[in-house]
Amino acid sequence: MKNFYRRGMLIIMFLLAMGLLVILAISQAQAATPKICPFLLQKEISGTVSDQDGEPLLGVTVLVKNRQYGTTTNDLGEFTINASPGDTLVFSSIGYKTLEIPIDGNSQIRILLEEDIASLNEIQLNAGYYSVTERERTGNISRVTAEEIENQPVLNPLAAIQGRMPGVEVTQATGVPGGGFDIKIRGTNSLRADGNAPLFIIDGVPYPTNPTTDDRVGKASLQTSPLANIDISTISSIEVLKDADATAIYGSRGANGVVLITTKSAKSGEANYRINIQRGVGQVANRMDLLNTEQYLALRREAYENSGTEPSAAGAPDLLTWDQERETDWQEELFGGTAEFTNIQSSLSGGNNQTTYRAGVGFREDETVFPGDFKNRLFSGNINLDHRSKNNKFSANFAGNYSVNRNELPKADLTLAALTLAPNAPALFNPDGSLNWENSTFSNPLASLEERYRGETNNLVSSATLGYRILPGLKISSRFGYTHINTREDQYTPQSAFDPSISFNRRESSNNHSRLQTWIVEPQLDFNKKLGDFNVSALVGATVQETTNERQVLRATGFNSDELLENIQAAGNTQILFSGNTEYKYRALYGRFHTDYKDKYLLNLTGRRDGSSRFGPGREYASFGAVGAGRIFSAEDFIAKNLPFLSFGKLRFSYGTTGSDQIGDYQFLDLWSATSVSFQGSPGLYPTRLVNRDFGWETNRKLEGGLELGLIDDAVYLSASYYRNRSSNQLIGLPLPGTTGFTSIQYNFPALVENKGWELALSIQNITGEDFSWATNFNITIPKNTLLEFDDIENSPYSTTYTVGESLSIQKGYLLNGVNPETGVYEFEDLNEDGFIGFPDDIVDLVDLDPEFYGGFQNSLNFKGFALDFLFQFVKQQGRTYYQTFGLPGLPNNQPLELLDRWQAAGDNATFQKAESGFGSPYFAFQQLLSSSLTYTDASYVRLKNLSLSYNLPEFAGINSRIYFQGQNLFTVTNYKGLDPENAGSNLIPPLRFLSLGLDINF
Repeated sequence: MKNFYRRGMLIIMFLLAMGLLVILAISQAQAATPKICPFLLQKEISGTVSDQDGEPLLGVTVLVKNRQYGTTTNDLGEFTINASPGDTLVFSSIGYKTLEIPIDGNSQIRILLEEDIASLNEIQLNAGYYSVTERERTGNISRVTAEEIENQPVLNPLAAIQGRMPGVEVTQATGVPGGGFDIKIRGTNSLRADGNAPLFIIDGVPYPTNPTTDDRVGKASLQTSPLANIDISTISSIEVLKDADATAIYGSRGANGVVLITTKSAKSGEANYRINIQRGVGQVANRMDLLNTEQYLALRREAYENSGTEPSAAGAPDLLTWDQERETDWQEELFGGTAEFTNIQSSLSGGNNQTTYRAGVGFREDETVFPGDFKNRLFSGNINLDHRSKNNKFSANFAGNYSVNRNELPKADLTLAALTLAPNAPALFNPDGSLNWENSTFSNPLASLEERYRGETNNLVSSATLGYRILPGLKISSRFGYTHINTREDQYTPQSAFDPSISFNRRESSNNHSRLQTWIVEPQLDFNKKLGDFNVSALVGATVQETTNERQVLRATGFNSDELLENIQAAGNTQILFSGNTEYKYRALYGRFHTDYKDKYLLNLTGRRDGSSRFGPGREYASFGAVGAGRIFSAEDFIAKNLPFLSFGKLRFSYGTTGSDQIGDYQFLDLWSATSVSFQGSPGLYPTRLVNRDFGWETNRKLEGGLELGLIDDAVYLSASYYRNRSSNQLIGLPLPGTTGFTSIQYNFPALVENKGWELALSIQNITGEDFSWATNFNITIPKNTLLEFDDIENSPYSTTYTVGESLSIQKGYLLNGVNPETGVYEFEDLNEDGFIGFPDDIVDLVDLDPEFYGGFQNSLNFKGFALDFLFQFVKQQGRTYYQTFGLPGLPNNQPLELLDRWQAAGDNATFQKAESGFGSPYFAFQQLLSSSLTYTDASYVRLKNLSLSYNLPEFAGINSRIYFQGQNLFTVTNYKGLDPENAGSNLIPPLRFLSLGLDINF
C-alpha cells in the first residue's frame, strides 16, 4: 500500500514540476515582449491563421473591430493589416468559430481557429492518419465527444459509447469495478470467439485489449478489462471506424473496425485550473423472486417422495438438521450492499501562441456490493505538450498517460450463491465472528472471501509526433509511440478458507507477473493542394511495430501457517505453471489519395501492404485497399432553387478489403512443452502443437452505400447506411482424432460469413435559442449475420454447431413438447422417430441470439444555467433463461417462484416437471432441457441508460463552477425474469444502478 501511494505522489510531483516549467517558460517569453503604449499611431500587424492541426487557412477574413476595413489570408494563412495597439482583430471563416483577439501592443499574431460544431457539415472527425469533415467524408465514422462522456459516471470507455452509435454493439459482462465489456462493430466476422475484437488506438498508439491477468491466479470470473486502466476523464473523443473506406488504411488490423481514443489536448490562453469531485453509490437494480422457506422445504420433501427415498442428515441437512423456520434473503445478504465510489480529477492547462500545455492527475476508488471491504483504485496522471515554431513550419506534440490500478476485489462472484442457497441455510458467522460451517453441513459462501487477492497494473501510453512543413501544402511528420503494461497478481488461500474438519494442509499462494510492451514508429508524408476546381490531398507512410509479452505464473503450497503465505520461501513446494515470452512484429506501407471537384464530387483511394510475424514463410504479407466515392448533390443550383429546405445532401459509396491476423503468436510453428516426468535426470519434452506453415490471412470484403440529408439549415440531419461485410478464409482450429496425439491444428476453413444491415442516425435541433435549446439524437441498427458457405460442413466437426444459411449465433437443441400429464416428465420431439431422444439426430435450430435491432434515443435540453441530458438504450433480442443457474428442481438449491407451477399429480398440466432428488428419468430429462427451446426467452429491454442534470453557478471572483447529478442504469423495462437482460443467462453480478453528485470548478 505504501509503495502504491509513494509511486502516486512521485507522479504528481513530476507532472506538477513539468507544468511549472512550462508556465515559467511562457511567463518569461511574455515578459520579454515589449509593451507598446496603446495611444501610439497605427502600425503594421502581421501573422498567420491555421486550423487546430496547424494547417494554414486560406481566405480567412481579418477585420479591425468597429472599423470599416480588413483583409484576408493567403494560401499560407498569412495576413498583414494596419491597426492601433489597442485595437481588436476579428477573424472569421465559414465552418470556423469567429475569434476576437486584442492586439495588446503585439506586431506578430498567430491564430488557431476552432471548427464551428454548430455546423454539422464542418465537424472535424479523427480518421486515424488524417482528419476529415462531416461534409467530405465518404467513410462511415461515428463519434462520441468529451461532453457526452463526462455526463456518465462510468469507468470504462466502452461504457461511454453504449447505445450512442449505430452499428456498435456493446455488452457489459459484469458489474464489478473494472469488469469486462464485449464490443462488436457490425457483427461477428470470425468463427473464432477471440477473432472479433476491433483495433484500439489511443493517441495513435495501438492498445492491447487482451487481459494481462491470468485465470490460474483466480480472477477469471471477474473478467477484468485492460481498458479500465484508462482514465476516462482525459478522453476528448472516441471515434469508431466501420466501413472499408475508413478502416482499409489500417489493413490487417481493421477487419473488425477501429476504435480511436483521443485524449484531451491543450489550448492557448491564460492558465486554467480545473478540479472535478464526484461521489456516488451503486446497487444491484433488480432481484429475483425465489421460493421462501416453506415453499422450498415442500419442494425438497416432494422430491424425495417422487424418488421413493428417505432424506438423510448427510444428504439433506436442510430438511433434518437446519432450522425449519429460519428464512434469509440471500440476495440481500450477498449482493445487497452499496458500492460507493469517489472520483477526483484535476488539470492545469494554458499556453501562448507557440506552446500549450495540459497536465492532470486523477484518483478513483470503487467498492463492490459484496460483503466486506473490497476496493478497486485507479490513480492516473497525464500530460500533453504542443509546440509550434513562429513560422508555423515545425510542430511537436507529446502525450503521456500513466495509471496505476490497484485491485483488491474478491476472488469470486457471489451472485450464484445468492440465488441458489437454501432460504433456511445457517448463519454466515459464529457468535465469535468466525465463519460458520454448521458442523460440516454447510458450505459457507464467504469462504471465498477469505482468499486474499491483490493485483496491481501499471499502465503507460505515450506518443510523440514531430512535423515539418517542407513547402506550402507539403508536410513530413513521424509519430513515435510506446505502451507498457505491467501486471502483478498475488492470491493467497489460507487454511481459514476451508472447513476446519479438513485436516490436510490446503494453504496455497499463486502469483502472476506479466509485462506487455509495444513500440511503434510511423513516418508519414502529407500533400495538400488546390488545383483549379480540384482539391487534392495525399499521404504515404509506413508502420514499424513490435510487441513483446512476458509472463510467469507460480504456485506455492505446503505453508505451515496462514501468516507465511506472502513469503514464497516458506512454501514446501513451488511449481512454475507457466514461464515464457512471445514477440510480435508488424510492418506496413500505406497510402491514401483524396480529391474533390468543385466541392461536389468526392473520391478516396486507400491501399496498404501488411506483413505479420504470425504467418509462416511465404504467407507473411498481404495487400488491402478500398475506394470511397461521394456526391454532394445539394451543391447543385437546381437543388437550391427547387428544394430550398434541403441544406445538405450527399450520396456515398465504399468498397474494399481488410484482413485479420488475430490468431496469437507462433501458431504456424510446432510447439513443445516441458514435462514434469524426468528421463535420466533431465526433464523431458512433449509435442503440444502441429506445424502448419500454409495457413494465411483472413479477409473481410466490405461494401457500403449511404445517404445523408440536412434539412432547414441542418436543424434536421439524417444519415442512412446499408452495409455488407463478407469474411472468408476463416482461421479456426481443425479438430483431429485423438490417435494423432493432438486436439486440433490451425487451418483456413472454406467458410464465408456475411454481416449486413441498416444503420439510421437522426439528429434534430428542436429548439435553438439564447435561453433555451433542445436537441434530440436517435440511432437504430438492424443487423443480420449469416454463414453463407461452409464446404462439406456435414462431415466436419462443426456440423452440430453451425448451419449454412443461419447466423453464427444460432443455438441448436431439442424441441420441448411439454410435461407429460401422466408421468410428470419433460418430453421432446423425436425427429427421426427412433423412440430415443439423442444427439445429434434430434436437435434443430432453436433461436438466433443476435439482436434483431438495437439503438439509442438521446435528448439534451438547456435552460439558462441548467442542462439536462438523458439516453434511453433499447435492444430487441432473445437470450438464455436462468434455468441452468438453479439446477435440477428438488436438489438442495433454491428455485425461482415459477417452480410453483410444477407437476405434482397425474393429470396436471404444468410448465415444469416433477421434483426429483435422485438420478431417475426426471434427472436425464432435465439435462436435455438445458439444451432445449425452454431455455431461451425474450430478453428485449428498454433502459434509461444515463441521466445527467447540471447547473452552472454564477461566476464569482473569476471562478466558474458547475454542480451536477448523474445516474446510470436507472431503470429497465423488460419481460425478462432474470436479474438483467443485457447479459441474459449470466451468473455474474449485473450492471449496477449508479447515482452520483459532483462539483466541477474552473478558475
